[in-house]
Amino acid sequence: MPAAAKLMADHQLAAGSVAGTGKDGRVTKGDVLGVLVAPKSAPVVPPAAAAVVKPLPAVAAPVAINLGDRPEQRVPMSRLRARVAERLLQSQATNAILTTFNEVNMAPVMRCARSSRQV
Repeated sequence: MPAAAKLMADHQLAAGSVAGTGKDGRVTKGDVLGVLVAPKSAPVVPPAAAAVVKPLPAVAAPVAINLGDRPEQRVPMSRLRARVAERLLQSQATNAILTTFNEVNMAPVMRCARSSRQV
């Protein structure tokens, strides 16, 4: 990676002296910084590929909730639905949204309506 290569050149580190933990074994800036901070006597061992990937959080099974007469069932969103929701929020955040409220005093209209009914 370019940032890692620059750091290695600045600190005169050989290209093979740093083990890469990035995609396809690439050396990242974090790898170089880890070597610079680590004690010189301890060899740097790259973590296993399985240790780098964080497991996804467990999703609970759908829960049925009773709201009076209407039962509700919660299920995880599909990837498509999640993407649509993400894009909707992005659109709301980037577009100007204007809401106006018009207040009208209806008292004169109501008085006129009452007086016309009394006739």
